[in-house]
Amino acid sequence: MEDHFDEVSTLESDRAKKLSAFSALTLLFCTSTPAFASSDDFLELSLDELLKIPVNVASRRPMSQKEAPGILTVISGEQIRRSGARDLIDVLRQVPGYDFRLIVSNILGLGVRGHIGSDGRVLVLVDGIEMNEHRFGTAQFGLGFPMESIQRVEIIRGSALALYGGTAEMGVINIITRGADDLSGVEVNAAVGMVEGSRVSRKQGGLVFGKKTEAFSLSGVIHQGDSFMSDQVFIGNAGTSYNMAEQDRIQPQYINLGLESGPFKIRYQHDDVAVKSRIANGTIQDNAWSFRQRSDSVLASARFTPREDLEVNVSVLYQDQSPRETTTSDDVLFSKTKVKRTQSKLGMVWSPSPIWHLAVGAELLNERYAAELRPFPLARTIAFPTLQVNGQYGELMWRGDLLNLTIGTRRDEHEYAGELWSHRLAMTKSLGDWHVKMLASAAHRAPSLEDYSAGRNGLSVRKKEKVWTAEFETGYRINSDTQLTVNVFDITTSDTLILLNNSDVHTRGIEAGLQVRKDWGYADLSLSSYSSAGTDTTILSVIDPATGQIKKPHSLLGFAPWKLAASASIRLNDKMSLTPSVAIYAERWAHDPANSTTNTPQVRLVPRTTLANLAWQIDDVGIKGLSLITGLYNIFNARSVYASPFAGTAPPIPEIGREIVLNFRYRF
Repeated sequence: MEDHFDEVSTLESDRAKKLSAFSALTLLFCTSTPAFASSDDFLELSLDELLKIPVNVASRRPMSQKEAPGILTVISGEQIRRSGARDLIDVLRQVPGYDFRLIVSNILGLGVRGHIGSDGRVLVLVDGIEMNEHRFGTAQFGLGFPMESIQRVEIIRGSALALYGGTAEMGVINIITRGADDLSGVEVNAAVGMVEGSRVSRKQGGLVFGKKTEAFSLSGVIHQGDSFMSDQVFIGNAGTSYNMAEQDRIQPQYINLGLESGPFKIRYQHDDVAVKSRIANGTIQDNAWSFRQRSDSVLASARFTPREDLEVNVSVLYQDQSPRETTTSDDVLFSKTKVKRTQSKLGMVWSPSPIWHLAVGAELLNERYAAELRPFPLARTIAFPTLQVNGQYGELMWRGDLLNLTIGTRRDEHEYAGELWSHRLAMTKSLGDWHVKMLASAAHRAPSLEDYSAGRNGLSVRKKEKVWTAEFETGYRINSDTQLTVNVFDITTSDTLILLNNSDVHTRGIEAGLQVRKDWGYADLSLSSYSSAGTDTTILSVIDPATGQIKKPHSLLGFAPWKLAASASIRLNDKMSLTPSVAIYAERWAHDPANSTTNTPQVRLVPRTTLANLAWQIDDVGIKGLSLITGLYNIFNARSVYASPFAGTAPPIPEIGREIVLNFRYRF
């Protein structure tokens, strides 16, 4: 059958030039071929050793997962690679309480415990650089971030505004890429995928490299790809439809370079993703539009220890973004806004005793916006072309015989929203086979640029969003190989910004997880659920548009009320492993396309969905250092969809169907 990629030309010359320059730099620093450091050390660790690995995401000082003041998920890069994960969606589907939603024009955002996680509510970091776009504050998923580059993912599944401010209201996803300590040399990778009908669904490739000397450490990632968004038929309003395999695709380019010398670090990141889609401006277009997100970032940082008990950290981040740049099928620019951000941080941690520490710091954020083209319904000009935020924070942690106590507070002086206060209190303790966490937080979040700038939503009608979170977790070590963890949560947002400050959204629920580590490999199982009792908005509730009756009082539109996720990796021998995974979503409610006769949306029940994957990895295939991962995805060819969590908006878009992907990695 005709290869659907024949019509795709090479990426723009500026992108090609960047790749050529950085490829040359890679070869310059990595001409030797030293042996790699082991990348699967985690497979050799016991469960106890894994749970004691310090994490940085939840406090100003590293702590073990069992005692860190947060509800955490930690995923190693080797787990991700053995699973054959195609993107972050495959990875995050295994995280309790996480789901995915449709934003606009095939762009996907996160759902967290029943709450909308986009529009400035979940912070995504890569090596300390914020990946959220700065117009709407959204972190977008499914856009081709390279899985081969990940060393570890640390996740806070709860509010972290007192730590990070900004967009950390519902959680933080902290991605750490592989550095020179993890590898020394070059690893190249390439993947090709196919869907039913023998259509090539993805082509991607890149390299990861690292080199360490006595004077410096250099590491980097280069990645480029081209893939289908889906191979299914999208049904739009009034019965219009088209096959998404015809023109809809994702074309990412990603570069990440890091250099370290002594206490100094500098990192450059280039992220350029073009989303091609015929779903544009609320309707199906004759040909695909381009929705492009470009960002260039430079982060310079240093860590000093003037005394044994004092650590000083300083950093400056500069970002130049063009988020959601939209071009019509005729190459006519439809929408473009430029954002330039500078963020400076100074922090100190004083640890005079092993039982307590005090952390204080200050941050200064400056942003400048330029409106090149902003069509209706956006304002023709940006109401506030500059923004300054001054922040101060403090954290006190005390480790006692009965409990560990963490108190944190943060104050941000927002140029337009005024004072934003965030507080948190955490009590944690590990006692033999048990551990316990009790967490509470209260915080404010400011509107994003577009919240202020849209003509109908001026500053006078925008208030701060408020969030209250309470969490309790307990874990029990069943034996040396098995850990059971259960947590409950209660989250309320008031003056909710996404809903124009006119409602409360409340969810409470439970998440349970079982971890098993054996000589043969590992297995993880989780069950998560939420109830939306107390939510007072109709735009998120499951209401029949025709009758006005509530269909499901304890569920919200777009998100499944419960999810079961499981994964395992079985070592068949020294060279082969088999890694199955599954995510089962409960029935969810969504809005169908508007009826062709009445032109009104229809609410419908999306059946329970089972998404099962299987990856088979073989190492040293023919030659030492060559690995082959064969992945089969959506094994049962489930008709899964991404739905909008708002009443009467875009119809659901279908996920890609059954896909087989061959992934090659070669270390030299």
